[in-house]
Amino acid sequence: MAILWSKRLAQAGIFAFLVIGLPACALAPRALGLFLPIAGIACLPLALLHARTAYANRPHNLQLWLLGFVLFILIGALGAPTLGATLNVIPGLLANLLCFTALLIATAFAFSRQQVLRAATAGFVIMVTFLCIEWLMGMPLNGFLAELKGKPTEPLYTLDRTIIIASLVIWPIAAYAKSCNIRRRILLSAILAICWLVFHTSSQAAAVGMVAGTLLYVGSYWLPRLSYALLRTVVIAVLLAAPLLILVVQHVLADNPNFWPAANSGERLSIWISTTASIMLEPWLGHGFDAMRRLGTDGVPRQHPHNGALQIWLETGAAGIVLASAAVYALLGKLRNFDLRLRPWMMAALASWLVVFCVGYNIWQIWWQAVTLLVIYLFMQLNRNDAHSPM
Repeated sequence: MAILWSKRLAQAGIFAFLVIGLPACALAPRALGLFLPIAGIACLPLALLHARTAYANRPHNLQLWLLGFVLFILIGALGAPTLGATLNVIPGLLANLLCFTALLIATAFAFSRQQVLRAATAGFVIMVTFLCIEWLMGMPLNGFLAELKGKPTEPLYTLDRTIIIASLVIWPIAAYAKSCNIRRRILLSAILAICWLVFHTSSQAAAVGMVAGTLLYVGSYWLPRLSYALLRTVVIAVLLAAPLLILVVQHVLADNPNFWPAANSGERLSIWISTTASIMLEPWLGHGFDAMRRLGTDGVPRQHPHNGALQIWLETGAAGIVLASAAVYALLGKLRNFDLRLRPWMMAALASWLVVFCVGYNIWQIWWQAVTLLVIYLFMQLNRNDAHSPM
């Protein structure tokens, strides 16, 4: 009896996350950060009932992962001047990771692989349809919400985050469309619609990410080993050498820092240069969590440096970036465990995500973490093998 009601509860939570949460992003992209905890709480009873099974199938190096995570938190917490700075960032991350874990465990016992992907596809199609209607009608609802917040009714403010979400979720959904014949035309139409929206709105990060993802997707077919090695090298190099890369970019663009006005390249470069200068003051252990709010750039308080790699450097220094790089390197190594047909799609998604990570949001924003975890979750479902799998 307990298993039955907990299964129903988990199914409701997963369904809400995928079929309601994704469309809700068309009006409130941060809503995804709310729907992930809702799904995690709904999945928790079923996950606890199957905790022994999950523990038996745990990664063999789980203790090493936990140790690295604890060390990373300690480095950032010790550098922060107050406990409040740590409480601003870590509880949200822990909650997202715990909810994600409960979601993964419960999904295996609540839904088949195909049921999960169909639900995600339905949510994605509804979101894209709503976005297209909003765009073609002049964004009446998004514009109304923007005016309530006192912001201009422009795509940059009203659709930026939603387009970012769609440009990342599109990769696992496209992989699913390729793997089966179920309503393929509808899926491909939604994918083409997102591509059209990406290049007709002000989200430059989404556009560049889509281009980078597409190039890596194509390259992975022609030169799979070289593309994989290149991606792994570039990701680790971007993390470890971020401050040095900014100094190189500063030198190259010294005469024309605002070479891309639509992307506010001059302002971003100024923020990155100022952040790099702050990094050099505490290069080994950093300034502690949430440092940007305290330090700002050029005397202006800011929430984040618009660059995830620089943010890790600023807050945890070389020690933290080495731990983060080791974790990312290990995660990229696990790509080899996935279905060979999924790798091009996963690499494309990672390339798109890396572009946004390097120019976009605060790594501690709950909604941004939820988007990342959602894409990982969908790829893990694609790699599941069960009786309902079309592969």
